[in-house]
Amino acid sequence: MKNKIIFDLTSRLPGPLSTKTLEQLGFKIIKFENICKDAFKQSKIKSFAHWYDDLNKNKEIINTDMSKDFLKEQIEKYKPEFIISQKQPKDNFGQKWLVIKGNKSSTPLHDLNVWSELGFIKNTTLPFLPFAGIMFSQIIVQNILSLNSLNDHTKNIKTIYLVDELKKLLSPFLKNEEKTLHQGKFPCYQIYELQDGFISLACIEEKFWKEFCELFKLNFSLEDAFDQTSSVKHFLKLHLKQLTRKKANELLSGRDICISIT
Repeated sequence: MKNKIIFDLTSRLPGPLSTKTLEQLGFKIIKFENICKDAFKQSKIKSFAHWYDDLNKNKEIINTDMSKDFLKEQIEKYKPEFIISQKQPKDNFGQKWLVIKGNKSSTPLHDLNVWSELGFIKNTTLPFLPFAGIMFSQIIVQNILSLNSLNDHTKNIKTIYLVDELKKLLSPFLKNEEKTLHQGKFPCYQIYELQDGFISLACIEEKFWKEFCELFKLNFSLEDAFDQTSSVKHFLKLHLKQLTRKKANELLSGRDICISIT
């Protein structure tokens, strides 16, 4: 990858995160942006500014109005291997472009909209992180590396869509409408509150569930790990809420049974 240049014409999360990964793999990234248009730099949400700084460090940043003539000059100057853009170019200037879009209808999308379209929103709990954008960034990386390894000069513009790509990636998990393990169906795989923190329980295996019950003095059977009546979950919620992090750590001292305290 050394000495190969990628032009990054993107903003927000998926594009910049993909080129951060590509920079770590050895590509030189030159990011072109209009200083007034990057939402992460302008946002009132403080964490977005930190994300922007981290996603774009070690890149060469060029602020520009991105006129056609300017871009053509920069292409002639740097001779990039690839150009990643959120907009379809009118002229590809003989370069290999990867165009990234949310969906084919071009409607605006945030992460929450993507999960809703894919059918993953079953309750009011918000996703912990913008996982759709994060996953799409790695799909972008895969496409760039694939184009690089194939050395394909026949198709100069390739367009990929976030929603379509995630549908393909997540298709095995979209077929079952029933609430599943990772959506909190069973008491053995839950996050419970402590007095001053949280206990993340992942005791799916019988040996771990059995040891958990013994350590915490719980009179549950192996079948109760997968109870679907909510009674076991309700009991654990009340029981574990009485414990402090210190007490929970003492009970778990020297044990490795897929339980984490935070």
